Formats: sequence, structure tokens, C-alpha cells
Amino acid sequence: MLELTGVGPDSAAILLVTGGDNHDRLRDEASFAALCGASPVEHSSG
Repeated sequence: MLELTGVGPDSAAILLVTGGDNHDRLRDEASFAALCGASPVEHSSG
């Protein structure tokens, strides 16, 4: 994981801990993004 661009030791540790503690909630990349708060939220303008 440390070989990826932009992923340092702290970021890698946080990602691994998050995934390890919530393995039952991680079905795909989208569910991991939602768990981390990195997924876009749909909303309307009105």
C-alpha cells in the first residue's frame, strides 16, 4: 500500500484499521468510500 502515490505510513495505517474494524460493511470500493466519508452525496437544488 505504501507504494501507491500519496499514501504514506499514517494514511496506510488508518485505511487498514478502518477496513479491519468494519470488514462486514465493506462490500466494494463504493461502500469503503461511504464509510470514510469520501463518497459524493446527491442533493437537489430546490
